[in-house]
Amino acid sequence: KGASAHYQGQRFIDPARPVAPVDTTGAGDAFNAGFLGAWLSGESIVACLRAGNEMGAQAISGRGGFHAGSGDTALAASAAAR
Repeated sequence: KGASAHYQGQRFIDPARPVAPVDTTGAGDAFNAGFLGAWLSGESIVACLRAGNEMGAQAISGRGGFHAGSGDTALAASAAAR
């Protein structure tokens, strides 16, 4: 369904993108890493949700909880959303 956040009295939503799940190991950790990376970079709350969703989607697209280089795509997606 995606991700939502309540921030400063408002609700923000970023829908999930379609992905064929292979292994859900590390999906939550990957989401948190994407979200927090964007947050610490000063991104908007919607961009943070989008970065978290992207990292989570990448995490479930392969076996295991880590895929080399996966963070680069999420950061690029976050930057493109600005």
